[in-house]
Amino acid sequence: MFASFLIFVGLLAALLVFFVVGYNKLVRLRNRAQTAHSDVEVQLQRRHDLVPNLASTVSGYASHEHGTMDDVTEARASGLGQRQAAATGILADAEAYPTLRAEDGFTQLQGQLAGTEQGVAIARQAYNDAVLEYNTSLQSFPWMFVAWLASFSPMELVHADDPAAHAPAVQFASS
Repeated sequence: MFASFLIFVGLLAALLVFFVVGYNKLVRLRNRAQTAHSDVEVQLQRRHDLVPNLASTVSGYASHEHGTMDDVTEARASGLGQRQAAATGILADAEAYPTLRAEDGFTQLQGQLAGTEQGVAIARQAYNDAVLEYNTSLQSFPWMFVAWLASFSPMELVHADDPAAHAPAVQFASS
């Protein structure tokens, strides 16, 4: 009689340990997936903040260069000599920078956009990997019993057709 009681207590303790281990595993996986989702949100916010600011900066610099080149062309066309134009600073600006710097800005903008999109893609992949591992554990034996008893629910994968997945449009004002 006493031996049966010990066996029963042993089985009950084993079930309790199993439940605690399974519960902790599922909590860890869910938290990892939620953290990965937060990382996606951080990357999307970075893109949302960065892209318009970079585009505005590059556009402003391009407008400045365009204006400087227009001033130089106008000064030369109106018959001003090079020295007179240089004295006013118009020609000096253009000749001090024989290669237009806006091109560098556009190149940097393109690099930043590519880097930002890569960061978003990496964060999405990490999130989807974490969700896959979590959802697989919820559906796998023996953790499915713990998930059912503790009311764990599956998480959704992030998809590219999500409106937040699209990069903001970069538009430059035309002169």
